[in-house]
Parts: sequence; structure tokens; C-alpha cells
Amino acid sequence: MDVQGDVALDAGRRTGMADLPGVRAAGARYLDGLALTVARWRAGELPPDVSEDEFVDCLCFRVSLVLNAATGGAPDMTFSARCHAGARHSRSAPVRLCWALAARCIDLSCAVLRGEAEHCATAWQNHMAR
Repeated sequence: MDVQGDVALDAGRRTGMADLPGVRAAGARYLDGLALTVARWRAGELPPDVSEDEFVDCLCFRVSLVLNAATGGAPDMTFSARCHAGARHSRSAPVRLCWALAARCIDLSCAVLRGEAEHCATAWQNHMAR
């Protein structure tokens, strides 16, 4: 196995993602891709036309997919989209409140760090458009 494969395999073992139910296929696949991307970034192997901002966006997107899959969500939906959907469509009021609080935290973080308003709603719309 090559160095990049070793890095991806080691990252999967350290996080224990492959041991979580429902995450083995999707979550482990995303984690492997994430570890490979980070390994390439560390080695300076990203294409010259890829900025660090693009890399960070890609990294955040992959982490969001893994987080959503690890918490029982669909492997193709981001955690941000799931927070928005949960805040709007959950049957239980306390569950809706929990999702709404998570969505507000994510929205506030994205507003401060990226200048993006209503990140979770946008993520939900993007997910529905796929």
C-alpha cells in the first residue's frame, strides 16, 4: 500500500468511524477521501489553481457529511441541511428546538467566519436540488 493509502487507513482507525453502525460504507468512504485530501495538502500536492479557501470549504463539506452519517443521517446530506430540516419537520417540539439551536449555532458561525447568512437553509435547498 502506498503512503496515501496508509494515511487514510490510519485516520479511519484513529477515529473509529468504521465501527459505528450505519457509517461503515458511507462514513468510512468519506473519511478515507478526507484523509487522502489532507495528506495531499500536507505534501503540497494540491493543484496550483486550488486556493486554501477552496480546500477549507471542501474539508468542511466532507466533515459535515461524515458528521451527518455518524449521527444517523443520510450519507449524502450535510449536517447543516439536516439541522434545517429537523428544525422545520420534526414531529416533537423539543426535538425541533434542539435542531433549531444547532442550526442557529452553525448559521452564526458561518455568518461570522464566512459572511454567509442562513447557511443551513441554503444547505437544505442545495440538498433538495440534487
